[in-house]
Amino acid sequence: MNYHSIAYLMLLCVTLAHTGEIDGTIYEEDQGLGEVSVTLASQTTTTDAAGRFVLENVPPGMHMLRIEHPDGKRVEQVPVTVLSDTRTPFTFDFSEVVVLDEVVVSGSRQPSTPSTRTILGSEIQRVTGAAHDALHALQILPGVTGGI
Repeated sequence: MNYHSIAYLMLLCVTLAHTGEIDGTIYEEDQGLGEVSVTLASQTTTTDAAGRFVLENVPPGMHMLRIEHPDGKRVEQVPVTVLSDTRTPFTFDFSEVVVLDEVVVSGSRQPSTPSTRTILGSEIQRVTGAAHDALHALQILPGVTGGI
């Protein structure tokens, strides 16, 4: 073995030593669900008939799983936290998933009601930073906005 092979093996061992695993089960109505696709970044696996799966060599930290039911229902962004050198248990129950066909959000904006106030010349003179400039004084008063 040459020096480069030994260095590569050492790097591989160090990299693998600082990863964890996700040991999961996917359920539906209290039974393990087979043929579910579980994806973490570029790593994808499928559950066995009992709904179990394992994702190996997962870097430590917070990750988001994508879980896809055999009938096409898909859940994105399921959080899981993996610790170094640890097998992290994970369970997910598809019977708690609500699939919406369509969501419509509508609203209306209340028309703005302009308010008026009379400002005396003596008040403009007291506005800090106005330098006796009426237009500038009006622009820096609290509650005054420009445009619509």
